[in-house]
Amino acid sequence: MKAIINNSQVDAWQITTTGDTPDWVMTAFNRKLIWWNTPEKDVLVIATPRLGVSMGTTGWYLIKSPENTYRVISEKSFHTDYQLVSE
Repeated sequence: MKAIINNSQVDAWQITTTGDTPDWVMTAFNRKLIWWNTPEKDVLVIATPRLGVSMGTTGWYLIKSPENTYRVISEKSFHTDYQLVSE
């Protein structure tokens, strides 16, 4: 899905182990930029230059910026700070 924050459009994926996984998310998994931290696949880990490692759980959102940086945010923050453009 696409979302907007601060006049920038970003890719967003609600973290889940069921349903379709967007190509950009699969590419991030394949490049080992993100990975599951538990066998249950309920905690997603992201390698970030500034923070080192960031984690998000199912229901949270993985965000990919236009600069190809990744971050996770809570569902509440997503609905507060982002405007959904497309599913």
